[in-house]
Amino acid sequence: TQAALALECIHTRDTLPILAQLLDSPYPMVRESAILGMGRFVNNLPVTTNDLVPNQKYRTPMGPAPYRTAQTDKYSQSSLQVVQANEAEYVQFWKSWWAGVKSNLAP
Repeated sequence: TQAALALECIHTRDTLPILAQLLDSPYPMVRESAILGMGRFVNNLPVTTNDLVPNQKYRTPMGPAPYRTAQTDKYSQSSLQVVQANEAEYVQFWKSWWAGVKSNLAP
């Protein structure tokens, strides 16, 4: 689960294939990290570092978010409680999203 948390914080184009694989994990916390990491990617949030946490700058987009849509907003802006309550729906959305974009994003 620590590796999944790290990938959630990194959430780069290079980590997306791994995050997508983690959607199939038998562990709920790992799936949640995958969902949150993919959402952070589409929202173009910076990689989380210790210096960005105190001032909350890790929550500020780095510029345009070309992969952000109304649908990705629905599945990336929710609280963790909403994700947990509707996890199967979130997992399915992100699997579908990845299937649709991986040919353009896979490293």
